[in-house]
Amino acid sequence: AVGGVQLYGGFAGLRWSDWDGRQVCRPAQYFTPGSEEEVVRVVKQAAAEGSRVKVVGAGHSFSAIALSEGAHFISLDNYRKFIRAEADGQHVRVQGGMRLFELNEELEKRGLALRNMGATAEQSLAGVTSTGTHGTGRDGSISTFIRGMRIITADGVVHEVSRNTTDPKERELFDAGRVGLGALGVVTEMTLAVVPLFKLRLQTISIGLDHLLPQLPQLLKDHERVQWYYFPFTGENATLVVRTETTEPKSPGGCWNITTPSPHIGEEGPGGGTIVGDCTDVGYKAMTGSPPHYEARSLYTEMEMFVPAEHLAEAIKDFRAYQDKVEPQHNKSWSVFTGVRYVLQDDIWMSPQYRGPSAVLSTIVQGHSEHETGDPTEFALFAKGMENVTAKYGGVPHWGKMNWAAYDDVATRYERFGDFNKLRKRVDPAGMFMNDYLTRLLEPPTVALV
Repeated sequence: AVGGVQLYGGFAGLRWSDWDGRQVCRPAQYFTPGSEEEVVRVVKQAAAEGSRVKVVGAGHSFSAIALSEGAHFISLDNYRKFIRAEADGQHVRVQGGMRLFELNEELEKRGLALRNMGATAEQSLAGVTSTGTHGTGRDGSISTFIRGMRIITADGVVHEVSRNTTDPKERELFDAGRVGLGALGVVTEMTLAVVPLFKLRLQTISIGLDHLLPQLPQLLKDHERVQWYYFPFTGENATLVVRTETTEPKSPGGCWNITTPSPHIGEEGPGGGTIVGDCTDVGYKAMTGSPPHYEARSLYTEMEMFVPAEHLAEAIKDFRAYQDKVEPQHNKSWSVFTGVRYVLQDDIWMSPQYRGPSAVLSTIVQGHSEHETGDPTEFALFAKGMENVTAKYGGVPHWGKMNWAAYDDVATRYERFGDFNKLRKRVDPAGMFMNDYLTRLLEPPTVALV
């Protein structure tokens, strides 16, 4: 949310906030460049002034990753075009400000699709990849679909890097920049791997939580895309969500506008639970909610912790015990959600899945309307608890979700943490793209001398 007056090519007198309204700051100027040359000019202007720069997208990060008081903000909302589909039918070139839902529509027109994505498609591509955002299943995060990218570093130089880059220093920008946290520069374009458009059958199954848990290993073997969730203190039931690729016809109305209930409602589904939802649609409509659904839903605040997949069972057991322990402190007027998704390993330096698959635990406290987010005290009770519980298993937070992590919490859990910091300081020696949040996570705390 922004507003202000024109000044030196940007806007001044602004208040910027994220989607749930919890993260707020006042940038000195807010730029909306329409070309890469304009982005370069803003970066060079900030360097000459000794100012910091932050690139902002949809504001859907719940952490303070996009905040920087008094900085030059760059929005890529005017730099969001679909550039081309490559002749090989396996790659597309897009501008960094393009929103996921816009990309989905452009790909569908061409009979193409992304392999996977999360439940929300409002984010910008530069933002969703810089934070390592993901879906669920036998795929990596959206960042793993990047095959090439253009990134403008603090000196105003435009780097074109890809998986085929041979220069070692330039290749580092690709290896790290796919989850760059906004700390390496401005990502203006990217080449993404795509696949032929496909359909998914989306089944939602009501199942007892204690009945579900021991079946998870087999369910994950049998089904490519699995996630599940439960609401603590509301009974013993969980909800299992299974998506299966299919060549069957699309359901009447698809998954966004179901017009005829599936005849399979009430039947036994995967895991032995009861099917309560069943539809078939093109892949992205079975993975994400529709734009009207996004606009109408209640605000919420979310935290995610990634743990090595092999430790999920113990982590869930411990977190359920914690939830039982703090139940007397729970305010029953607020809805608390606990969910689990799965992400495949990758080779991206600051990805939680570097060299190992993750199970992703989520805590959400839902607001009461589209204008009110969840209670911060209630959220802290469960999110901090989840952070503490998963630390035992090497858990790390989603960079774009609310967290309280610090340098010591992440430095030892990322194999390439030191390499990332060396690269960051090489391409941005003055810390132009840093902010308080990144300093907390990437810089060792200073010790005051007495």
